[in-house]
Parts: sequence; C-alpha cells; structure tokens
Amino acid sequence: MNRRRRTTSIKPGRSPSLMGGIASIAAIVFGILWTIMAYRIVSALPLGGLNIFPLFGVVFVILSIAMAAYNFRNATAKDKYSIVEIATNDVEPDALNEQFGR
Repeated sequence: MNRRRRTTSIKPGRSPSLMGGIASIAAIVFGILWTIMAYRIVSALPLGGLNIFPLFGVVFVILSIAMAAYNFRNATAKDKYSIVEIATNDVEPDALNEQFGR
C-alpha cells in the first residue's frame, strides 16, 4: 500500500530572508576588511606563529557567502527551504520509541 506522506512544513518569510541576505552582505564586507587588517597587523609582527588570525576572516567570509546565498534563495524562490517539517506518527513513527519498545 502506497501511503501518501502527510507533513507540514514551516518556512521562513520572504522579508526575514531578505533581511538575512542583506545582513550577510554586511558580514562579508566586514569579514574582508577584518581579514585585510589582521593580515597587515600579523605581517608586521616578528612572530611567525600568529599568521592564523587572517584565516579566521577567510572562514568568516566563506560562511557569510553561504548564508547570503541561502537567504537570498529563500527570499526569491517559489519553493523555499523549510525550517521544520512536522510528520504525524502514523506516517513517520518516532525512531526512539521503536528502539526502546514504547
């Protein structure tokens, strides 16, 4: 028997997603400026072990780009990503209840 999956999805609104995308662009700009500043400070120091600090900025920029892509897609796409998916027990039983015999 082929059961139709009954689920409910909760999705973010377009306005919060757009605002998240704009905030992500601001984070990208901040991350780039911070990385440049950290590189200039570290390159002027005689210690060679502190060269890892500019890499934090690079990671921050990469994560901000991913957040911007996610938020702008949610703001403009017809089929948005869902935050939470709710399924009834008859469609998708609780795995922990099956494992522990409840």
